[in-house]
Amino acid sequence: MCSPDEYRRIWLPYAVKKMDDKVGGWIALNRGYKPLGCTLDKWVEYENVPRAGRIKSITLPQQKKIHHGCESAAPFEPDTMIWLYDDSTVPTRSAKHWDAYQQRLYLLSRLKCFGAER
Repeated sequence: MCSPDEYRRIWLPYAVKKMDDKVGGWIALNRGYKPLGCTLDKWVEYENVPRAGRIKSITLPQQKKIHHGCESAAPFEPDTMIWLYDDSTVPTRSAKHWDAYQQRLYLLSRLKCFGAER
């Protein structure tokens, strides 16, 4: 059984990264900058994330709403990387942070993935 902190670091989205490979789209990364659920200590080739596990697209207005917005942390990098929280707004440390994160997570969950084309 893992602690709430371990669970967050492995399973909750920390960032989404735009992919410029032949598949494209965006991939969700955990706090270790690995695909969600990945606990490997070694480098992960993001290009190996399957098409079905990628978000098709995120518009600039959507990116701005998903980004944590904390100016003292990771900057907003449109069309590159979007962070959902930072070390000062860890969602599992307070109800206020969780509520704000949950709103961003809801927006992220509404985006279409390549795997949803059935």
